[in-house]
Amino acid sequence: MFKTMLLSIILYLVAVCGFSDGSATDEVGSPLQPKIIGGRNASENQFPFVVSILYKRRRACTGTIITRKFILTAGHCVKNKRREDITVKAGFDFWEDKNAIFRDVRGIRVHPQYRIHNRTSFDIALVKMRHPLAYNRAIEPVTIPAFRQKLPVGTKATFVGWGLTQFQPYIISPPILQALDVTTISRQDCKYFWLYLDINTICVSSETSSAIPFKGACRGDSGGPLFVGNMQWGMNTRSSLNCSGLYPIKFIEVSRFSKWIRTTISRDYYKKRTTCRM
Repeated sequence: MFKTMLLSIILYLVAVCGFSDGSATDEVGSPLQPKIIGGRNASENQFPFVVSILYKRRRACTGTIITRKFILTAGHCVKNKRREDITVKAGFDFWEDKNAIFRDVRGIRVHPQYRIHNRTSFDIALVKMRHPLAYNRAIEPVTIPAFRQKLPVGTKATFVGWGLTQFQPYIISPPILQALDVTTISRQDCKYFWLYLDINTICVSSETSSAIPFKGACRGDSGGPLFVGNMQWGMNTRSSLNCSGLYPIKFIEVSRFSKWIRTTISRDYYKKRTTCRM
């Protein structure tokens, strides 16, 4: 798989050199791609723990249900944003589903070590909803691994998100929740594509084909889960600049933050507070 991905990128770079100004490594100047994520449509209630994070009522990020009150997502999705501008949309697979549930936000807790200029390190946050969710077939919590529990290299997993399925030549938002089957790869293989890998990072790749040569994350997938079964092992934090699908997908390793997640939820910082410290 790794050799196939590397070969695809070499062929891509050759094409870029032939059609651009020669800046093959500059993603902003790369040629247009017909489809970026290259995933598949989710079936009804297949991923009941996945939600969409709305900013001013427009889709912005993806998240997962941890408890009836708390949603896990990426720190940059909610950092420095007013809670009044954020809404959680749950219980749906089709964007226009009239049965979708909307929840206002009461509080936001971004990891204290998160910094926007170095967002890959601690880019994780918990969002507390003003009113709890009621579990049913379309709304269920995900489980998280034990502290520092490892996901072995070569494990088959699934990445789910509400991100764009096309960024260029025009933007396409999916009407149906998207899923991508992936395989975890070693840090050594991942470093061929990403110059910097934080210790909290899991990397995955996906098999490509001539029909769908590029697969990966795009804008709106931030906060999306990497899971095996019903356990969330990773959380998406970054896609390539123009969603080219050229590189392995990077995730925060959720097990490194399981203690922080459980402690934050158990303390319930916003239980008696009426204001939110951003």
